[in-house]
Amino acid sequence: MGGGADKSAKKASQAQMAMMEKAIAEQRAAYQEGKDLLDPYSSAGLGGLASYLALLGQSGADAQQQAIAGLEQMPGYQAQLGAGQRAIMQNAGATGGLRGGNVQQGLAEFGSGLFGQYYQNQLGQLGQLQQQGLNTNTNLANLRAGQAANLANQYNMMGQAQGNSILAQSAASQQGMGNAGSLLGAGAGLLFGGPGGASIGSSIGGAVGGLFGGK
Repeated sequence: MGGGADKSAKKASQAQMAMMEKAIAEQRAAYQEGKDLLDPYSSAGLGGLASYLALLGQSGADAQQQAIAGLEQMPGYQAQLGAGQRAIMQNAGATGGLRGGNVQQGLAEFGSGLFGQYYQNQLGQLGQLQQQGLNTNTNLANLRAGQAANLANQYNMMGQAQGNSILAQSAASQQGMGNAGSLLGAGAGLLFGGPGGASIGSSIGGAVGGLFGGK
């Protein structure tokens, strides 16, 4: 009887552990899937932060100079600059003022104003991008914390299942030894003392068997 209960306890524990392992694997897969979906936004946000700091001069003078030079070469800026300059030249040609100083001044003022506007717009867009990255990383951190809590719960349940299995196996072993001791004691008592001796022998044998079974 003790052996059968012992095997049943082991099987029950193994079944519980197998299901918990599946739950842990599913939680890890769900976290990885969520992380994979969010990683591009995180990377874009970190890149936006780096460009944002460079344009502000927070990454050093050289980095700011490179960022500004890169901004001046952006196709969107060059297209707007060229269109504005052509409009100024065409207007000056129509009024006969191509050789006047006002044309050069107008071109310079237009270029300066356009770049200032483009610079501020770029800062705004990069600010939004880095904020998006911050929000995404916050979501990733929360996702990881949730996964950690779920895994901790699963590990605790696994520990409880193992502990319960050990206790069940110990109880089954102790009961089996007690039963065996009772039978041996009863047999010895019956042999040497008749029915009364069998009863006493059964009690003593069961106690001794239980004692050894619990070790």
